[in-house]
Amino acid sequence: EQRPEVVAVGQEREAAVGRPAAEAVESAEGDVAFILGPPPRAAELRPRQPHQPPVITLPQRLRRLLAMALADAGLRADEYAVYSLLFEQGPLTATEMAGRMAVPLTTVLDYLRTMDTRGHLRRARHPRDGRAQQLSLTMSGTAQHRRTNRAWEVMRVRLEGSLAIPQRDVRRALQALDDAVIATLAEWEESGAVG
Repeated sequence: EQRPEVVAVGQEREAAVGRPAAEAVESAEGDVAFILGPPPRAAELRPRQPHQPPVITLPQRLRRLLAMALADAGLRADEYAVYSLLFEQGPLTATEMAGRMAVPLTTVLDYLRTMDTRGHLRRARHPRDGRAQQLSLTMSGTAQHRRTNRAWEVMRVRLEGSLAIPQRDVRRALQALDDAVIATLAEWEESGAVG
């Protein structure tokens, strides 16, 4: 447990250290000493660059973190997402996968070719649509997913432990951002023009 810091008597409470006081104590002479809580996390100390909004920098940093975390796991983060979709919701058709992943069907087909080459994809005839195939992971595909999941979980736990706000608030904010992006895309696509 870290002990609180005391900012010199008479200083403005945020001026000296850039964070609010947890408690203010007034002396007999009318001066105020501000007692601060634990030191801020690294993210709180890092100044935000006005020309680099988080919506631009965050995806780049996440890609880097995911690449580092999964470097020895056998799957890249994007591949892990595809395997996870089939692991959690399969069997699915390629069209269903494209819809749930919000990517073009051709992108899904590229992933499926790679999975086929690795022996990680099982194809079965769709019971109601003779032209479609139901796709699921083979046993070796499931084993690869589990190996990658172990590395994913280590990264996830470390990342969530570094959050400055509760995890549920972060998830709620990310869902709100995703909803706003979907709505904005729909508006622009409907109007036929961007800008």
